[in-house]
Amino acid sequence: MSKRWKVFWLICAVLAATGIFMIVAGMVTGGFAALREREGSRIADFWEDDIMGIASDGSRFTDGGQTEDLPDITEDGGDAAENYIPGEENGDTVFSYDVLPNMKLDIGGAAVSIENYEGSRILVDTRYMRSDLRDILSVEEDNDELRIEMEHHKNLNDVGILYISIPRGTSFEKVSMDLGAGMIEADGIAAEELSAEAGAGQIVLNQFFAEKLEADCRAGQITLQGEVTDEADLDCAVGEILYTAAGGSDAYNYEISSSAGEVVIGSEIYGGLGHNMAIDNGSSCLIKTECRAGRIEILFEQ
Repeated sequence: MSKRWKVFWLICAVLAATGIFMIVAGMVTGGFAALREREGSRIADFWEDDIMGIASDGSRFTDGGQTEDLPDITEDGGDAAENYIPGEENGDTVFSYDVLPNMKLDIGGAAVSIENYEGSRILVDTRYMRSDLRDILSVEEDNDELRIEMEHHKNLNDVGILYISIPRGTSFEKVSMDLGAGMIEADGIAAEELSAEAGAGQIVLNQFFAEKLEADCRAGQITLQGEVTDEADLDCAVGEILYTAAGGSDAYNYEISSSAGEVVIGSEIYGGLGHNMAIDNGSSCLIKTECRAGRIEILFEQ
């Protein structure tokens, strides 16, 4: 074969590989967009029905398919949205722990709800979890860190909910959340360093405060709403990160990097192969994005 033909076939191979890559990237990014438009209204129902095991009447499924009603809401406690009131420590299904500087969650597959409450110790309430999952849940106080860990497992049907109640006004040095599958929803977390890593699950952080934020989304979804004062590092593989930041778009500097994914900042869209740029607004707070084949969208409260 002549040298000219070798060069010809080499070019064909490179173009074919590039075409395949672009098709896959298009399916991933386009598929996520279509999924959001078509199925967005069904996400909450999916988590409630299939993962958490919540029936349409607001009760929760037990292992045998029966339902167990949650406590009634009172004027001095509970969350109306979840119909949940923190339980009292009993040493069997409800446990309390000291407030330590650091907290780490490593959850293989479960639904976790984290909220503030009027108390002095961290409560871990397992009453509404599937009973076999209680056996693989580990909670330990290790020096200056509270570790809440659950092994990976395959059965994600009707896992119930693990409730974690944190004393209102608590400010941690570091909080990290690593989710394999399922869902973590946290309200009012405050920490110097806050990190969230989602595999195939969904993490929702509402009304958080952090000096530094790290969000790493592989194939799931991370939804963020809160304030960062130093640096936010958003890394997305084929999933989606939605961040509603405090202030306006010019309150931050940006370092934007995308491969086959899409980065949206306010009304501006940055995408395409090898798209890298920096935006300097003279701010003391930096938002960094690394988007490979997924989507990162940053909105602003102001």
